[in-house]
Amino acid sequence: MQYGIGVLWFNICIWLCAAIFVVIGVWTLCRKTPMHFWSGSTVSIAEIRDIRRYNRANGRMWILFGVGMALIGFPGFWSIAAAGVCVFIYTLGGIPVLVVLYDKIY
Repeated sequence: MQYGIGVLWFNICIWLCAAIFVVIGVWTLCRKTPMHFWSGSTVSIAEIRDIRRYNRANGRMWILFGVGMALIGFPGFWSIAAAGVCVFIYTLGGIPVLVVLYDKIY
């Protein structure tokens, strides 16, 4: 099979975004202080009883989100349009899920 340059760029962009989420998750797993969720916010050490457990759950959440996004890149080899719709649905639906999961973790 021969793939166009557009397919390659699409998948690189998707996998780069997925890698960023996975790196955020791994970084969260390694932190000694609580990881925040919202940009610019902070989580006080006094707010979290078990920081290690909190960061583990938070890190797993980000890693799973990144892995799910990485899997979306594979349908791009068959149809960029279908993969684009998958990315749109995954991020549009995934963001509220992340917010709800983070609220449960917090």
